[in-house]
Amino acid sequence: MNFILIILILDILIASGLLIIKLGRLNYNKEKYEGGDYFNPEALIILPIKGKDFQMNLNLRSLKQQTYSNFRIIAVIDDENDESVDVLKEEGIEYLISDALCSECSGKVRAIYSALLRFRDFHCYVIADSDIRVEKDWLRKLIKPLSKKDVGISTTFPKFYPEGGFWSYFKMYWGMIGESMMESSITRFAWGGSLAFRNDLLDDNDLKEFSSSISDDISLLNICKRKGLKVAYVKDATVLIHSPDNFRIFLEWSNRQTALSISSSNKVFLFGMIYYVLASFLIISVILMSILGYYLFLLLLIPVFYISYSNYRNAPVKNGLFIAHNFILYFFYIYNLMAGKFKKNITWRGRNYQLKSKV
Repeated sequence: MNFILIILILDILIASGLLIIKLGRLNYNKEKYEGGDYFNPEALIILPIKGKDFQMNLNLRSLKQQTYSNFRIIAVIDDENDESVDVLKEEGIEYLISDALCSECSGKVRAIYSALLRFRDFHCYVIADSDIRVEKDWLRKLIKPLSKKDVGISTTFPKFYPEGGFWSYFKMYWGMIGESMMESSITRFAWGGSLAFRNDLLDDNDLKEFSSSISDDISLLNICKRKGLKVAYVKDATVLIHSPDNFRIFLEWSNRQTALSISSSNKVFLFGMIYYVLASFLIISVILMSILGYYLFLLLLIPVFYISYSNYRNAPVKNGLFIAHNFILYFFYIYNLMAGKFKKNITWRGRNYQLKSKV
Protein backbone atom coordinates (compact mmCIF):
# COMPACT_ATOMS: atom_id res chain seq x y z
CA MET A 1 0.00 0.00 0.00
CA ASN A 2 2.88 2.37 0.67
CA PHE A 3 3.94 1.98 -2.95
CA ILE A 4 0.41 2.76 -4.18
CA LEU A 5 0.30 5.83 -1.93
CA ILE A 6 3.61 7.11 -3.29
CA ILE A 7 2.38 6.68 -6.87
CA LEU A 8 -0.87 8.44 -5.98
CA ILE A 9 0.94 11.43 -4.45
CA LEU A 10 3.29 11.70 -7.44
CA ASP A 11 0.41 11.51 -9.90
CA ILE A 12 -1.57 14.16 -8.01
CA LEU A 13 1.41 16.50 -8.04
CA ILE A 14 2.05 15.94 -11.77
CA ALA A 15 -1.63 16.32 -12.72
CA SER A 16 -1.85 19.53 -10.65
CA GLY A 17 1.28 20.87 -12.33
CA LEU A 18 -0.07 20.17 -15.83
CA LEU A 19 -3.33 21.90 -14.96
CA ILE A 20 -1.61 24.94 -13.44
CA ILE A 21 0.62 25.35 -16.50
CA LYS A 22 -2.35 25.04 -18.86
CA LEU A 23 -4.50 27.50 -16.91
CA GLY A 24 -1.57 29.90 -16.77
CA ARG A 25 -1.39 29.85 -20.55
CA LEU A 26 -5.12 30.49 -20.81
CA ASN A 27 -4.61 33.67 -18.78
CA TYR A 28 -2.09 34.90 -21.31
CA ASN A 29 -2.80 38.52 -22.17
CA LYS A 30 -1.83 39.59 -25.65
CA GLU A 31 0.42 42.60 -25.59
CA LYS A 32 -1.13 45.70 -27.09
CA TYR A 33 0.90 47.58 -29.65
CA GLU A 34 -0.92 50.76 -30.55
CA GLY A 35 1.26 52.09 -33.33
CA GLY A 36 -1.40 54.30 -34.82
CA ASP A 37 -2.15 54.94 -38.46
CA TYR A 38 1.02 57.00 -38.83
CA PHE A 39 3.22 53.90 -38.51
CA ASN A 40 3.45 52.92 -42.14
CA PRO A 41 7.10 52.02 -42.79
CA GLU A 42 8.26 50.74 -46.14
CA ALA A 43 8.77 47.01 -45.71
CA LEU A 44 10.69 44.46 -47.72
CA ILE A 45 9.36 40.91 -47.61
CA ILE A 46 12.29 38.54 -48.15
CA LEU A 47 11.35 35.11 -49.49
CA PRO A 48 14.25 32.63 -49.28
CA ILE A 49 13.28 29.85 -51.69
CA LYS A 50 14.77 26.52 -52.66
CA GLY A 51 12.57 24.15 -54.61
CA LYS A 52 8.81 24.16 -55.03
CA ASP A 53 6.61 24.02 -51.95
CA PHE A 54 3.18 22.42 -51.70
CA GLN A 55 0.52 24.71 -53.27
CA MET A 56 3.17 27.37 -53.73
CA ASN A 57 1.10 29.49 -56.13
CA LEU A 58 -1.60 29.97 -53.50
CA ASN A 59 0.97 30.80 -50.84
CA LEU A 60 2.67 33.48 -52.93
CA ARG A 61 -0.66 34.91 -54.01
CA SER A 62 -1.70 35.39 -50.38
CA LEU A 63 1.50 37.33 -49.67
CA LYS A 64 0.76 39.72 -52.53
CA GLN A 65 -2.84 40.40 -51.52
CA GLN A 66 -2.20 42.46 -48.39
CA THR A 67 -4.23 45.37 -47.04
CA TYR A 68 -0.91 46.96 -46.07
CA SER A 69 0.28 48.72 -49.22
CA ASN A 70 3.76 50.03 -48.46
CA PHE A 71 5.76 46.88 -49.19
CA ARG A 72 7.81 45.07 -51.78
CA ILE A 73 8.40 41.33 -52.18
CA ILE A 74 11.74 39.89 -53.27
CA ALA A 75 12.38 36.17 -53.58
CA VAL A 76 15.94 34.87 -53.32
CA ILE A 77 16.98 31.67 -55.11
CA ASP A 78 20.26 29.83 -55.64
CA ASP A 79 20.16 29.89 -59.43
CA GLU A 80 17.87 30.19 -62.44
CA ASN A 81 17.44 26.41 -62.58
CA ASP A 82 15.52 26.30 -59.31
CA GLU A 83 12.14 24.65 -59.89
CA SER A 84 10.39 27.57 -58.18
CA VAL A 85 11.30 30.02 -60.96
CA ASP A 86 8.28 29.16 -63.13
CA VAL A 87 5.96 29.71 -60.15
CA LEU A 88 7.62 33.03 -59.31
CA LYS A 89 7.14 34.20 -62.88
CA GLU A 90 3.52 33.04 -62.94
CA GLU A 91 2.77 35.03 -59.80
CA GLY A 92 4.80 38.07 -60.83
CA ILE A 93 7.22 37.81 -57.90
CA GLU A 94 10.53 39.62 -58.34
CA TYR A 95 13.59 37.50 -57.56
CA LEU A 96 17.36 37.69 -57.30
CA ILE A 97 20.17 35.16 -57.18
CA SER A 98 21.75 34.51 -53.78
CA ASP A 99 25.32 35.78 -54.18
CA ALA A 100 26.55 36.91 -50.76
CA LEU A 101 29.75 35.44 -49.35
CA CYS A 102 29.22 33.89 -45.94
CA SER A 103 30.99 31.26 -43.87
CA GLU A 104 29.27 28.31 -42.20
CA CYS A 105 25.88 29.74 -43.14
CA SER A 106 22.83 27.85 -44.31
CA GLY A 107 21.30 28.43 -47.71
CA LYS A 108 18.42 30.32 -46.11
CA VAL A 109 20.73 32.62 -44.16
CA ARG A 110 22.77 33.27 -47.31
CA ALA A 111 19.60 34.17 -49.20
CA ILE A 112 18.42 36.59 -46.51
CA TYR A 113 21.90 38.06 -46.16
CA SER A 114 22.05 38.63 -49.92
CA ALA A 115 18.78 40.57 -49.84
CA LEU A 116 19.82 42.62 -46.79
CA LEU A 117 23.07 43.66 -48.49
CA ARG A 118 21.29 44.52 -51.73
CA PHE A 119 18.43 46.51 -50.16
CA ARG A 120 19.71 48.60 -47.26
CA ASP A 121 17.21 51.48 -47.45
CA PHE A 122 14.03 49.77 -46.17
CA HIS A 123 12.75 50.68 -42.74
CA CYS A 124 11.45 47.19 -41.97
CA TYR A 125 12.36 43.71 -43.14
CA VAL A 126 10.04 40.73 -43.09
CA ILE A 127 11.23 37.15 -43.48
CA ALA A 128 8.58 34.82 -44.86
CA ASP A 129 8.81 31.17 -45.85
CA SER A 130 7.30 30.18 -49.18
CA ASP A 131 5.15 27.47 -47.58
CA ILE A 132 3.02 29.86 -45.48
CA ARG A 133 -0.52 30.95 -46.37
CA VAL A 134 -1.47 34.31 -44.87
CA GLU A 135 -4.57 36.45 -44.32
CA LYS A 136 -4.93 39.83 -46.01
CA ASP A 137 -4.07 41.80 -42.85
CA TRP A 138 -1.10 39.59 -41.89
CA LEU A 139 1.59 42.13 -42.82
CA ARG A 140 -0.14 45.06 -41.14
CA LYS A 141 -0.54 43.15 -37.88
CA LEU A 142 3.00 41.72 -37.98
CA ILE A 143 4.66 45.11 -38.49
CA LYS A 144 2.59 47.08 -35.97
CA PRO A 145 4.54 46.06 -32.80
CA LEU A 146 7.72 47.52 -34.33
CA SER A 147 6.29 50.99 -33.69
CA LYS A 148 7.53 50.48 -30.12
CA LYS A 149 11.25 51.05 -29.84
CA ASP A 150 11.67 48.44 -27.11
CA VAL A 151 10.49 45.72 -29.52
CA GLY A 152 13.23 44.22 -31.65
CA ILE A 153 11.37 41.39 -33.40
CA SER A 154 7.73 40.82 -34.18
CA THR A 155 6.80 37.24 -34.93
CA THR A 156 3.98 34.73 -35.03
CA PHE A 157 3.62 30.96 -35.28
CA PRO A 158 1.87 28.73 -37.81
CA LYS A 159 -0.97 26.31 -37.62
CA PHE A 160 -0.25 23.20 -39.67
CA TYR A 161 -3.19 22.42 -41.92
CA PRO A 162 -3.33 18.67 -42.65
CA GLU A 163 -3.58 17.75 -46.32
CA GLY A 164 -2.72 14.07 -45.89
CA GLY A 165 -3.25 11.15 -43.55
CA PHE A 166 -2.50 10.35 -39.92
CA TRP A 167 0.92 12.01 -39.77
CA SER A 168 -0.21 15.30 -41.29
CA TYR A 169 -2.84 15.48 -38.52
CA PHE A 170 -0.22 14.48 -35.99
CA LYS A 171 1.98 17.35 -37.20
CA MET A 172 -0.93 19.74 -36.67
CA TYR A 173 -1.06 18.83 -32.97
CA TRP A 174 2.74 18.57 -32.69
CA GLY A 175 3.03 22.22 -33.73
CA MET A 176 0.76 23.41 -30.95
CA ILE A 177 3.61 23.19 -28.43
CA GLY A 178 5.19 26.10 -30.33
CA GLU A 179 2.03 28.16 -29.90
CA SER A 180 1.99 27.54 -26.15
CA MET A 181 5.68 28.47 -25.87
CA MET A 182 4.99 31.75 -27.67
CA GLU A 183 2.41 32.77 -25.08
CA SER A 184 5.04 33.14 -22.36
CA SER A 185 7.79 35.74 -22.54
CA ILE A 186 10.06 33.21 -20.81
CA THR A 187 9.84 30.57 -23.53
CA ARG A 188 9.06 32.84 -26.50
CA PHE A 189 11.27 32.60 -29.55
CA ALA A 190 11.51 34.11 -33.02
CA TRP A 191 9.97 31.95 -35.73
CA GLY A 192 11.75 32.42 -39.05
CA GLY A 193 8.75 31.55 -41.19
CA SER A 194 7.07 34.84 -40.36
CA LEU A 195 8.96 37.57 -38.53
CA ALA A 196 9.69 41.27 -38.90
CA PHE A 197 12.35 43.65 -37.60
CA ARG A 198 13.41 47.26 -38.10
CA ASN A 199 16.58 48.10 -40.00
CA ASP A 200 18.22 49.37 -36.80
CA LEU A 201 18.31 45.85 -35.32
CA LEU A 202 21.35 44.84 -37.36
CA ASP A 203 24.49 46.95 -37.53
CA ASP A 204 27.56 45.84 -39.50
CA ASN A 205 28.85 43.59 -36.71
CA ASP A 206 25.42 42.02 -36.26
CA LEU A 207 25.20 41.35 -39.98
CA LYS A 208 28.56 39.63 -39.84
CA GLU A 209 27.37 37.47 -36.95
CA PHE A 210 24.14 36.67 -38.78
CA SER A 211 26.01 35.65 -41.92
CA SER A 212 27.88 32.90 -40.08
CA SER A 213 24.81 31.18 -38.64
CA ILE A 214 22.82 28.12 -39.66
CA SER A 215 19.47 29.26 -38.30
CA ASP A 216 18.25 32.74 -39.23
CA ASP A 217 15.69 33.01 -36.45
CA ILE A 218 18.01 31.80 -33.67
CA SER A 219 20.67 34.28 -34.75
CA LEU A 220 18.20 37.18 -34.88
CA LEU A 221 16.78 36.18 -31.49
CA ASN A 222 20.24 36.16 -29.91
CA ILE A 223 21.00 39.61 -31.33
CA CYS A 224 17.64 40.92 -30.12
CA LYS A 225 18.15 39.58 -26.58
CA ARG A 226 21.72 40.88 -26.40
CA LYS A 227 20.41 44.39 -27.13
CA GLY A 228 17.77 44.10 -24.42
CA LEU A 229 14.88 44.25 -26.88
CA LYS A 230 11.59 42.38 -26.65
CA VAL A 231 10.14 39.76 -28.95
CA ALA A 232 6.48 40.49 -29.71
CA TYR A 233 4.19 37.55 -30.37
CA VAL A 234 1.35 38.56 -32.69
CA LYS A 235 -1.18 35.78 -32.32
CA ASP A 236 -3.63 37.54 -34.63
CA ALA A 237 -1.13 37.23 -37.47
CA THR A 238 -1.11 33.42 -37.37
CA VAL A 239 -0.33 31.77 -40.70
CA LEU A 240 -1.26 28.38 -42.14
CA ILE A 241 1.13 25.79 -43.52
CA HIS A 242 -0.69 23.25 -45.64
CA SER A 243 1.05 19.98 -44.90
CA PRO A 244 0.80 16.68 -46.82
CA ASP A 245 3.46 15.00 -44.63
CA ASN A 246 3.87 11.25 -44.36
CA PHE A 247 5.73 9.54 -41.49
CA ARG A 248 9.21 9.78 -43.04
CA ILE A 249 8.90 13.47 -43.90
CA PHE A 250 7.40 14.34 -40.53
CA LEU A 251 10.02 12.39 -38.59
CA GLU A 252 12.89 14.12 -40.38
CA TRP A 253 11.27 17.53 -40.00
CA SER A 254 10.39 17.18 -36.29
CA ASN A 255 13.84 15.89 -35.35
CA ARG A 256 15.50 18.71 -37.27
CA GLN A 257 13.31 21.39 -35.66
CA THR A 258 14.00 19.98 -32.20
CA ALA A 259 17.76 19.73 -32.83
CA LEU A 260 17.88 23.37 -33.93
CA SER A 261 15.95 24.47 -30.84
CA ILE A 262 18.27 22.53 -28.53
CA SER A 263 21.33 23.93 -30.29
CA SER A 264 20.17 27.43 -29.35
CA SER A 265 19.79 26.58 -25.66
CA ASN A 266 20.11 23.46 -23.51
CA LYS A 267 17.15 24.76 -21.50
CA VAL A 268 14.91 23.53 -24.30
CA PHE A 269 16.10 19.98 -23.68
CA LEU A 270 16.04 20.24 -19.88
CA PHE A 271 12.58 21.80 -19.51
CA GLY A 272 11.14 19.66 -22.29
CA MET A 273 12.36 16.41 -20.75
CA ILE A 274 11.07 17.35 -17.29
CA TYR A 275 7.62 18.23 -18.61
CA TYR A 276 7.10 15.32 -21.01
CA VAL A 277 8.73 12.60 -18.92
CA LEU A 278 6.53 13.52 -15.95
CA ALA A 279 3.42 13.70 -18.14
CA SER A 280 4.26 10.31 -19.68
CA PHE A 281 4.80 8.84 -16.21
CA LEU A 282 1.36 10.09 -15.21
CA ILE A 283 -0.33 8.47 -18.21
CA ILE A 284 1.44 5.12 -17.83
CA SER A 285 1.01 4.89 -14.05
CA VAL A 286 -2.69 5.80 -14.18
CA ILE A 287 -3.33 3.16 -16.85
CA LEU A 288 -1.45 0.51 -14.85
CA MET A 289 -3.18 1.42 -11.59
CA SER A 290 -6.61 1.27 -13.26
CA ILE A 291 -5.76 -2.19 -14.69
CA LEU A 292 -4.97 -3.29 -11.11
CA GLY A 293 -8.40 -2.11 -10.05
CA TYR A 294 -7.64 1.38 -8.69
CA TYR A 295 -10.13 3.11 -10.96
CA LEU A 296 -10.09 6.43 -9.08
CA PHE A 297 -6.64 7.01 -10.58
CA LEU A 298 -8.40 7.67 -13.89
CA LEU A 299 -9.59 11.02 -12.50
CA LEU A 300 -5.98 12.18 -12.54
CA LEU A 301 -6.05 12.06 -16.34
CA ILE A 302 -8.57 14.93 -16.41
CA PRO A 303 -5.82 17.55 -17.03
CA VAL A 304 -4.46 15.45 -19.91
CA PHE A 305 -7.93 15.12 -21.46
CA TYR A 306 -8.51 18.84 -20.91
CA ILE A 307 -5.27 19.74 -22.71
CA SER A 308 -6.18 17.33 -25.50
CA TYR A 309 -9.63 18.88 -25.93
CA SER A 310 -8.18 22.38 -25.83
CA ASN A 311 -5.80 21.46 -28.66
CA TYR A 312 -8.75 20.01 -30.57
CA ARG A 313 -10.68 23.27 -30.24
CA ASN A 314 -7.70 25.29 -31.51
CA ALA A 315 -6.99 22.96 -34.43
CA PRO A 316 -7.73 24.33 -37.93
CA VAL A 317 -9.19 20.94 -38.89
CA LYS A 318 -11.17 18.74 -36.51
CA ASN A 319 -10.87 14.95 -36.47
CA GLY A 320 -12.08 12.22 -34.16
CA LEU A 321 -8.63 10.87 -33.35
CA PHE A 322 -7.56 13.97 -31.42
CA ILE A 323 -7.28 12.11 -28.09
CA ALA A 324 -5.06 9.41 -29.60
CA HIS A 325 -2.91 12.02 -31.36
CA ASN A 326 -2.43 14.08 -28.21
CA PHE A 327 -1.66 11.10 -25.96
CA ILE A 328 0.99 9.85 -28.37
CA LEU A 329 2.51 13.34 -28.50
CA TYR A 330 3.89 13.15 -24.95
CA PHE A 331 5.98 10.10 -25.82
CA PHE A 332 6.92 11.34 -29.27
CA TYR A 333 8.25 14.62 -27.88
CA ILE A 334 10.59 12.65 -25.61
CA TYR A 335 11.89 10.80 -28.65
CA ASN A 336 12.36 14.12 -30.52
CA LEU A 337 14.25 15.62 -27.59
CA MET A 338 16.56 12.63 -27.26
CA ALA A 339 17.17 12.45 -31.02
CA GLY A 340 17.74 16.20 -31.23
CA LYS A 341 20.10 16.23 -28.25
CA PHE A 342 22.54 13.84 -29.90
CA LYS A 343 22.29 15.15 -33.46
CA LYS A 344 25.62 16.48 -34.70
CA ASN A 345 24.35 17.59 -38.08
CA ILE A 346 21.09 18.14 -39.93
CA THR A 347 19.96 17.89 -43.54
CA TRP A 348 18.01 20.91 -44.69
CA ARG A 349 16.72 21.46 -48.22
CA GLY A 350 19.17 18.95 -49.63
CA ARG A 351 22.21 20.31 -47.77
CA ASN A 352 24.05 18.96 -44.75
CA TYR A 353 24.96 21.30 -41.87
CA GLN A 354 26.99 20.71 -38.74
CA LEU A 355 25.31 21.96 -35.60
CA LYS A 356 27.32 24.29 -33.41
CA SER A 357 27.99 23.44 -29.77
CA LYS A 358 25.11 23.99 -27.38
CA VAL A 359 25.03 27.03 -25.11
